[in-house]
Amino acid sequence: MGNHSKKIKELNEYSIMKKHVSNFEAKIKNSSLRLEFLEYISKLACECLYQYDSDIKIHEAKKTMLLVILILFFPMVLSGERLKNNSRNRISKILKCDCTTTSHYIRLVIFLYEKYPDFSSRVDHICEKIISGIESGEINFENA
Repeated sequence: MGNHSKKIKELNEYSIMKKHVSNFEAKIKNSSLRLEFLEYISKLACECLYQYDSDIKIHEAKKTMLLVILILFFPMVLSGERLKNNSRNRISKILKCDCTTTSHYIRLVIFLYEKYPDFSSRVDHICEKIISGIESGEINFENA
């Protein structure tokens, strides 16, 4: 019986994460967020992160930024799809780390998001701020 309840719990967690991803995908599609703006949006998200928590340690900032980038630009990775090498390279360049570290961090940040409310609220705050800034016109892509 223990295995069945564990499976049910895992499926429930997966369902919750998938619903969250679908909600963000819908917002993103309506916000005209395109991959060509990855670096620009990442810079804005980083500024937002340090406004939210000016004392954040660099390794925590990188993990937060990775998940923000994944949610905003590659939400399919959160539901199990692989990140393409060229995308991994771009993300690694933004985070100033190697591709192997980026790959290892992907599963870790998903775990952190699911298990730690402080981490998930920080990520949600940044994503919501970016998306609402795009929707309101506060974030202007002409400056990108």
